[in-house]
Amino acid sequence: MDSLSDVINEIVRKNGKEIFANERLFRSVFADYCNMNASIKPWQKQLCQTMVSAGLVKRLTHEPHLSTREKNLIIQTFVEEYAADEKKATAVYTVILNALFEDLLSEKQTEKPELSAESEPAREAELYRKAAEKGHVIAQYNLGVCYFEGWGVPQDQSKAIEWYRKVAESGFAYAQFNLGVCYENGNGVKQDYSKAVEWYRKAAAQGNADAQYNLGICYEIGRGVPQDQSKAVEWYRKATEQGHADAQCNLGFCYEKGRGVPQDYSKAVEWFRKAAEQGELRAQTNLGHCYREGRGVPQDYNKAVEWFRQAAEQGYCFAMFFLGASYERGEGVPQDDSKAAEWHKKSVEQGHAGVKKQPKLLGFKN
Repeated sequence: MDSLSDVINEIVRKNGKEIFANERLFRSVFADYCNMNASIKPWQKQLCQTMVSAGLVKRLTHEPHLSTREKNLIIQTFVEEYAADEKKATAVYTVILNALFEDLLSEKQTEKPELSAESEPAREAELYRKAAEKGHVIAQYNLGVCYFEGWGVPQDQSKAIEWYRKVAESGFAYAQFNLGVCYENGNGVKQDYSKAVEWYRKAAAQGNADAQYNLGICYEIGRGVPQDQSKAVEWYRKATEQGHADAQCNLGFCYEKGRGVPQDYSKAVEWFRKAAEQGELRAQTNLGHCYREGRGVPQDYNKAVEWFRQAAEQGYCFAMFFLGASYERGEGVPQDDSKAAEWHKKSVEQGHAGVKKQPKLLGFKN
């Protein structure tokens, strides 16, 4: 019994599908089954327990009629839940790919990868290639990202484009988004803002929050489309409905400046706070500025410093500047010229980092 699906199916055959109604019961039965069957490997046990927690095993087992493409999408959703831990996500994805889609690989592997924090980029890339050549959509996408970033293969953005396009034309939103990024930045293709918008729009229409956010930026600055602040707000708002922190911050800025919406400092603070609580550095800085100026909230230098410091300690240059200014003026902190100079120096050294969303490997955190 070498495949994970065989292990699961055997348990279901003996206990019935209703076993999935009780996760604790399934874990107990699975553990007992593993103890009685030495052929079950540790990676199978670990992965199955993780999959059960995410509800993935239940979905795949209860719906055996699912096509490979539909299974791909379920796997994609599962892996995204682990995006906060890129090494774990990478290992989880690699094991799932090998366990559930062995039929897509031209060669059977005698050694299954362990569910561990370590992963070999070259081996992963080769696994993606084998599955990609057999039509595995997510593997095709991930192989494109490998080429884009030089992960396990020599960096070749032209080859990345080939794989992105192949998957994007089949309607895969992540690949459509990545093509948009490549056209906007001129990565592997001639820079073309209109084509960037075209691909962003396709991905955004499918609910891809990063594409909705980037499309909002295109409308806000008039890149690839006529400048239209109202449409920018429309796309930002769509992304915020999915909890997109960068879009929340940009929507707050639109309310603060009255761009595409009536100026409303209270709503600006509301959106800045939502983004700031998710760790968005610009939003933390903007919220601090609102407290410093008493804009949309009662003036409170202590809270201003609190938000400036959160972003500054994570390396955001504008927050460093405002924190330095707080020390210089003695607002919310004791006046201290040396600390003011220290933070101003860090601000200059750090410089400004952009926030446009870039391509990502499913299972990796950007």
